[in-house]
Amino acid sequence: MSSFVYFKFKSQKDPTRVTIDGPHTDVWNLKREIINISRLGDGTDFDLKIYKENSDEGKSLYYCIVTINTDMK
Repeated sequence: MSSFVYFKFKSQKDPTRVTIDGPHTDVWNLKREIINISRLGDGTDFDLKIYKENSDEGKSLYYCIVTINTDMK
């Protein structure tokens, strides 16, 4: 069963969809997918922070779980 997490950079108008297998994924794998989809290189020269939409609470720990159909900014 495929599920989705939607993400959007501040400069984007519309969100982009990341397809994941299962009901959740961890932050590390989600960041890898976002970097690959967005063609941001190998990810070593920047720090990608993930936030819940309309919140300043960041998901900076790699072992945090992100559930399906979540909006991230």
